[in-house]
Amino acid sequence: MTQRDTVMRFPNCLIMVVVVLLPLCTTRLSSAQESLTIDRVRAAWAEREEKVVSAQFHCEEEITRPKGSVSYLLRKVEDLGPGVEYPPEDFTSLVQLVVSFHANKLRVDYDQIDWREQKEKLHHMFACDGESARDLHLREYSFPQGSLEARKHSKQIDNFHIRPIMMVFRPFHLRFFLGSDAKYRSTGRTALIGGHECFEITSASRGVNLSVWVDPTRGYAPIRQIVTSNSVDIAKLDVSYSVDDLYGPVPSEWSLTLRHANGSISESVRAKVTRYEINPALSSEEFSPAFPVGTYVINPSNHERFIQKEGGQRREVARSEWMKSYEQLIAASPSSSLAKPSLWPLVFGSALFVSVILIVLRWQRLGRRTAV
Repeated sequence: MTQRDTVMRFPNCLIMVVVVLLPLCTTRLSSAQESLTIDRVRAAWAEREEKVVSAQFHCEEEITRPKGSVSYLLRKVEDLGPGVEYPPEDFTSLVQLVVSFHANKLRVDYDQIDWREQKEKLHHMFACDGESARDLHLREYSFPQGSLEARKHSKQIDNFHIRPIMMVFRPFHLRFFLGSDAKYRSTGRTALIGGHECFEITSASRGVNLSVWVDPTRGYAPIRQIVTSNSVDIAKLDVSYSVDDLYGPVPSEWSLTLRHANGSISESVRAKVTRYEINPALSSEEFSPAFPVGTYVINPSNHERFIQKEGGQRREVARSEWMKSYEQLIAASPSSSLAKPSLWPLVFGSALFVSVILIVLRWQRLGRRTAV
């Protein structure tokens, strides 16, 4: 081999080494950049959550439900019969929504119109004080219904209708599966959304993937969120923000599209914040409100049922009465011993009194015999 051949081979070997090592170096750099990106997102989210201890948002939603979108869900639990469609046509309604939270306490109130056999006004309230959760449903043509159970966190925390607010101020909640212990990563993808360059972070849990596009110029606030299951984008949320001088980005309006598992649209939403207050003083009663008089309450934890009465009293509903109608329960006297004065004290007292009399008489007789 000549010296010229050796010189010619050396650059080729160098090129091969570079080709082999470059992907490894690139991978390490990408991993470091990904870690740095996630750390920055965590830090910005944690700082915002620490600043905002409590808040109350008043919002207005315009919700459109396509024909048959409600009956699609009902058919999984009810036999509706062929040709039954709820709503019977595409239907748009305005919903007033109020979201209040303090630390891990949460309350959600909203009014809406439901259209099945007929249009009906509804009011829903979900409240959790960190120890128990209570729900209230007031229907225009029915009696008030509620539920009460021991629970540390509200199930409503990941309701997509309030997610634009909660994902900004409570992003580490476990039910978001982008929580402090979740494994999520930066994909390296970027997109121009609303005139801002955003980048994507993702998390996967139980076959469901969450894609969140964050804006580094606005405290890494979530601009777009997409939840995908079985190749269907079951939820897509785009959020716009105003800037608060003290607390940074605050949700101002959003659009939301929810889909069924088959890909058909469940509902589409356009919402705006009409007013908000950050760090207000919210009373404890805000998160543990009393049930209105007449509410039929079910506790799924211990299977207790009762009807709320005046003065904090309850009309307990015994298991033997569960099949009775609400009207029958209101008209009938409670059959449960928990709901009426117990006779045991009277019986026990009477028995004790008789026993004492018998003992006294016996002692008197014994005394007479001894004297004789």
